[in-house]
Amino acid sequence: MSIDNQIFEEYRRQEKQAFRDRIEFHEPGNDSKHEIWIDWKTMKKYKVAVEIVRDFDNMEEIGNTKV
Repeated sequence: MSIDNQIFEEYRRQEKQAFRDRIEFHEPGNDSKHEIWIDWKTMKKYKVAVEIVRDFDNMEEIGNTKV
């Protein structure tokens, strides 16, 4: 019995989404470029790269407050 590629792809997508829904932020990393997330089901920790994206095209003015 073979598995249809489309069915297998949908299964993998659902598994990946279930994992993303399950993990939670655990702690900031040693540097500002990484965070540690944990999967409470397996108790495994994952190091996640943090990418900072500054969207200067969609800036919002917040007023004349002193910074």
